[in-house]
Amino acid sequence: MLNEVRLIGNLADEPETGKAKATAYTKFVVIGNGRTDTQKAVMPVTTFGKVASFAAALHKGHRVLVIGRLQTDRWQTQDNQPRSKTSVIAELVIPIEPQKQ
Repeated sequence: MLNEVRLIGNLADEPETGKAKATAYTKFVVIGNGRTDTQKAVMPVTTFGKVASFAAALHKGHRVLVIGRLQTDRWQTQDNQPRSKTSVIAELVIPIEPQKQ
């Protein structure tokens, strides 16, 4: 099965950086246009290593192309309610136009 996703959109907020088990990561949210003007596609993105270092320099509003794979995490709450979250694990992040002023 092929698991590849390509997103084009703008960073919703400033990226969040950190380290997990000595590996740098950067998390951010990409917002893209939906099929109509009232729909917006919102996707959390996580990067690791060198891509994370690059992505950390981006800012809210930057328009980017993200190439990666989908990952869905599943868990249960304390009251046994199932929860899930789908995000993109990015292998490449490319700015495609300057940040809007």
